[in-house]
Amino acid sequence: MRFFLFLGLILLTSKSQGQLQTEVGKFSAYMGAGGQTTQMVNDSIGGFKKWGLYGGIGVQYMIAERFSANLELAYSQRGSTGSVFNEFDQATGTRAFTVNYFEAPLLFHYHDRKIASFGAGVVLGVPNQEEFYRNDSLIQKGNMYQNLDIALALNATLNIKDRFGFNLRFTHSVGPATLGSFGEEHFHSVLMARLIWYIF
Repeated sequence: MRFFLFLGLILLTSKSQGQLQTEVGKFSAYMGAGGQTTQMVNDSIGGFKKWGLYGGIGVQYMIAERFSANLELAYSQRGSTGSVFNEFDQATGTRAFTVNYFEAPLLFHYHDRKIASFGAGVVLGVPNQEEFYRNDSLIQKGNMYQNLDIALALNATLNIKDRFGFNLRFTHSVGPATLGSFGEEHFHSVLMARLIWYIF
């Protein structure tokens, strides 16, 4: 996380006049930060109730007049939280998972002129912090999640002038994210929103 903060400080104090490149064969570099809401399918907790931060850097390469490939490196706070209910629909306590990931999204986009882009791809994630809470008490730390999470992603970006964009992304794990120690297989679902700044 310190790496991203240090890189952001350097970029913000630089004199580069960034903008999104749309010419074939051109690269654009960008950084983005925002928030996301997440849930874990099959964790006995419904709804996107776990909030977290999302931030990272990326590069975009125009492979055709209206098509690009994007590769990013990001830090993502995921998990789930909420009440647990018994068979009589009575609340029996609270349950929360906190898991943070280093991510490497690879996305392909269609560009509608310079206004917006729409795409899809795959997100590879490696967990670096894992915690499980019951009734606000720490029950387990570490050794709960797979070493690699693979998720499919849908992505949309609205460009604001030449240097900024607003990005929405939905991702869902294609395989179980947990190691099976909870009796059921858990899958991440993530809805993310962030602002993007094009560096060059």
